[in-house]
Amino acid sequence: MIRKNIIIFAAGLIIGYLAGCFTILSLKSCDASKNIPVTNTTQLIKASSTKPILPKEIIPTAKSKKTLFENQPRPAKIVPQKKEDIPQPPAVTASEIKIVQKSTQTTQKTLTPFEKSLTPKERQLEKQIELVSQKITTPGTSPLQQKIETEKKAATNPFAALLLQPNYVMPFYYTTTPYDSIYKGQTPNNQAIKKQEFKAQISFQYPLKRNLFHYNIDLMAAYTQLFYWQFYSESQFFRETNYEPEIFIRHNFLKNWVLNTGITHESNGRGGALERSWNRIYMNLEFSGDHWYISMKPWLLIFKKESSDLHNKDIRRYLGNGRLLLAYKRHKAVVSLMLRNVIESGFKRKTEILTISYPIKDRFRLFVQLFNGYGQSLIEYNHKTTAAGIGISLNDWI
Repeated sequence: MIRKNIIIFAAGLIIGYLAGCFTILSLKSCDASKNIPVTNTTQLIKASSTKPILPKEIIPTAKSKKTLFENQPRPAKIVPQKKEDIPQPPAVTASEIKIVQKSTQTTQKTLTPFEKSLTPKERQLEKQIELVSQKITTPGTSPLQQKIETEKKAATNPFAALLLQPNYVMPFYYTTTPYDSIYKGQTPNNQAIKKQEFKAQISFQYPLKRNLFHYNIDLMAAYTQLFYWQFYSESQFFRETNYEPEIFIRHNFLKNWVLNTGITHESNGRGGALERSWNRIYMNLEFSGDHWYISMKPWLLIFKKESSDLHNKDIRRYLGNGRLLLAYKRHKAVVSLMLRNVIESGFKRKTEILTISYPIKDRFRLFVQLFNGYGQSLIEYNHKTTAAGIGISLNDWI
């Protein structure tokens, strides 16, 4: 029995030894396929751990680490700059500071007492009105606004006279049907009125008071004189001269918009049967775009007993209740058309005055005028004629 047990124990040892050898051989063959050399049991334990064992050629050494870092590009060395090497911004002079201050002051709109008294809703309404007015005219500065700004600068000279209506001289002016009957016995040596003559007009204004009540309102005085000279007669004489002084208030209430309200007297100063005169109160609304200008001027007769009723009761029938002026400027040339008594008379006693001007030298302009209708002059207010003339002018409506 004992022998049998010894034999069984020895057989178990042999079988266990063989099983262990078989296991070691299988592990070696598996590691050999992964190029991992395994020489002893300690290495087998390390190979079976979670951290893989790298081959010798992959394992970094101290020497390989040194060469690895030597091949990497080194960061640039930061050298602190000296204060004098750092670029400095250009110095700002005192004059430049003043210019900047002036520009900021000009961009800020100074409010008038009236604008300061407005509520926020009223100011919003005023802005909306201004936007609508700019859509009608122009957001920029029109010729009318330029003219007003130029006049303001010139008004600083107390001796400066500002031009109002066109100032012109026409050495040759031809009238197709002169008013001969009215001049019978009224000319030197009873000369007949010639169709060709000399025509001229002077018109200027002067500011009496600027910025009334701290608003953009000016009190103006003006004078216009129109005369016809029978230059081509044997004995030259002025057949008609019209004098028109006036005083008015001008309000530049919006950019490119002007409202004039005034009173005017016009007469020929002849006296007797040839006296012609009338007094009017008027409003003149002017507005302008980049190339155009419109003036609407209605009027009412006043003090009729002292003027128009004495000499020319029916003057309103022929000269109407106002006038409309249209002007267009293109390439320095200005074309204007004045219409009078068109609607009131039903086109029966209308008047059209067409003018064309073009600059020729410095301040002088070539000036051409065509007239058709009534009222070429006051003495001819009820006489219809057609006329044309050519000359030079100093200015035009725009």
